[in-house]
Amino acid sequence: MVRRSGLRAAALALCAAVLPAQGPANVLLVVNRNSAESREIASYYASARSVPAGNVCFVQVTPEEEIGRTLYEDRIAGPLKDCLRRSGLATRILYLVTTLGMPLKIRGSSGMSGDAASVDSELALLYGELQGRRFERAGPLPNPFFAQRTKPFERPGFPIYLVTRLAAYDAAGAKALVTRALAEMTRLYQTWQDRAQGRITVSFGPMVPWRCSDELMQRTVALAREWGVPTHMHVAEATAEIELMQRRNGLRHIEWLDHLGALGPDTHLVHSVWLSDHEIDLIARRQAVVVHCPIANMYLASGIPPITKLRQKGITVALASDGPGSNNSQNMMETLKFTACLQKVGTLDAMALYPEDVLEMACRGGAVTFGQPDLIGSLEVGKKADVVVVDLDSPLTMPVHRVPSALVYNAEAGQVDTVIIDGQLVMRHKKITVVDEKAVLARARAVCDNLFERAEKMKYSLDQVKW
Repeated sequence: MVRRSGLRAAALALCAAVLPAQGPANVLLVVNRNSAESREIASYYASARSVPAGNVCFVQVTPEEEIGRTLYEDRIAGPLKDCLRRSGLATRILYLVTTLGMPLKIRGSSGMSGDAASVDSELALLYGELQGRRFERAGPLPNPFFAQRTKPFERPGFPIYLVTRLAAYDAAGAKALVTRALAEMTRLYQTWQDRAQGRITVSFGPMVPWRCSDELMQRTVALAREWGVPTHMHVAEATAEIELMQRRNGLRHIEWLDHLGALGPDTHLVHSVWLSDHEIDLIARRQAVVVHCPIANMYLASGIPPITKLRQKGITVALASDGPGSNNSQNMMETLKFTACLQKVGTLDAMALYPEDVLEMACRGGAVTFGQPDLIGSLEVGKKADVVVVDLDSPLTMPVHRVPSALVYNAEAGQVDTVIIDGQLVMRHKKITVVDEKAVLARARAVCDNLFERAEKMKYSLDQVKW
């Protein structure tokens, strides 16, 4: 039995989490009709914030239940759409407050990868699709790639999970956002481009196609090409993302970029897991670059990119780690081995990639991606003196029969002995020479501690997420 004091505390925590300046008319409260606790929490919350009755949406969710599209529409999507339209919330700033948060196995629903999802994430993504509105996530929102459950706000002994702010914009508001984003990029470009002896390049990074309007993409690419810098974008990482775009305009990610004139040699296509044959032909024709992140693709169970097929088409492939949220280590030596092994598994061909192929992608492929194939990527007269010395005299790599094989399949990051960048010695005998490494690590720990302190004050925790 949950004590009423705990229910009141949780409701008050919900109230505190939503900015009071927005007013009760801009709050959408989503309640699980199957949960007595959710209904009681909603009652306290609605009373404390004077939320209009029309702004309370009841859905029907049963923990761990597997439902198909029909039940999903009846129980979740339908009621949410009706409530948004009835209340008029789809046209103004909205705070989505849910008392759900329980795992739900959803088959074929919108915006999710795999067969398990968080109801809160599903509701948030669904809202973003309504009426073609764009939205900005400006609060803690569960990652749609993971089924997850967050801890209660005040730990009263029952689930209170998500408070997230979704800002809905009309066409004029969307144009203003695009203009503001491009103005900030212009400031960054003017401040940092070609600093550090030309090693800093400011590039555009529109995250994923389904978060970008046609206008945003076209204006972004036009300005990038005016400056002579690349556009870096995550594409075709999960099948659900492609479905989102197809529902919007009937096009797959690469088809959409090509339709807008955004696909070219200056386009970085990160991940590129789920490509059709037509899209591969488009990439080859436009000479775009694919950035392969094998560990992230495995980490998120996204799939296996067709790297061998891309290379057969003459497409440049570079290697990368992706961010810490989908890799953790950012270890490029580790990436070499996984690049080779993942293609072997995907093609059922133990000779799918040779070690030399992997090293070419890591070095020459990276140079092409940075737009500097004549300056970096290989040890040649006239190129920059970028050198990495790996100590192979180790039990991990001895005996060395073939150096390329030892580098790809045996060597670890800890065996990197010396690093020279543009002729400057930055690591010698495994010691960084240009910064105090211990001081940097200490600063990183302090920043991390501060981050967790701020997160605790927000009463939001991801402790229960199991990666």
